[in-house]
Amino acid sequence: MKIYTYHEPLNNKPGNIHTFNHQEELLNLWRESWNRAGFEPCVVSLKDAQKSPLFETLSDKMTYFFNQITGKILSAYGLHCFLRWLAYSTIGNSDELILVSDYDVFNNGSKQNDWNFNYSCLTLFQGVCPSITSGTPRHFEALCKAFDEITEERLSFLIENASHYHDQEFFKFNFSQNHNKDYKSLCLKYNIDITNQHVQTYHGTDLPTKAWHIPHAAAKFHLKLLPEYEHLDCVDSIRVAAAKKIVDG
Repeated sequence: MKIYTYHEPLNNKPGNIHTFNHQEELLNLWRESWNRAGFEPCVVSLKDAQKSPLFETLSDKMTYFFNQITGKILSAYGLHCFLRWLAYSTIGNSDELILVSDYDVFNNGSKQNDWNFNYSCLTLFQGVCPSITSGTPRHFEALCKAFDEITEERLSFLIENASHYHDQEFFKFNFSQNHNKDYKSLCLKYNIDITNQHVQTYHGTDLPTKAWHIPHAAAKFHLKLLPEYEHLDCVDSIRVAAAKKIVDG
């Protein structure tokens, strides 16, 4: 089975306000962890998203919505959080089930048969955090349309309640009971299943999980407090060291 991630170098690009270090190292460790487990790791980028006829519309709409919700300009990184799903929608057979993940999600020894894949819908495996998801390119195209439709429908609520709005906030504010009492209706309408049984955020502990997620926040607020990482000078160095520990077993 193929697993895809999205990677577009953004350092020193116009509109980027974030600095990303050690990204190639993380990407290579991501490849290694999934390859060892029998998956076929693949990487897509902006050029894949640009193949979609929805590219210009999605770019314009999410830039507009972000400004309306936050009063700020959407960064290059923020825009790519949405465009990555468009890239997945352009992959090969539109009905082939694939796994997609951030490249800071590392396999913890799980094989394809260990995952409960649902071939009929888009499935988020870490709750409303879209770090790893399964679906078909057709499902991912429908998600990109949902970014526009749902955000426009709930725009007044989002302006009042959301101070930030990337793809994770899209799921948090629209597909969780805490922020939308009708979230189950949206799940049914847009064919989305949200589960929290397969992936955990890595805090340095050894727990049963199919994959580990090492986001910036985990490294900044948890891992850097551990003695084995206290000598490292930046968050991304901590993420790389933690990823190596997972991959090396």
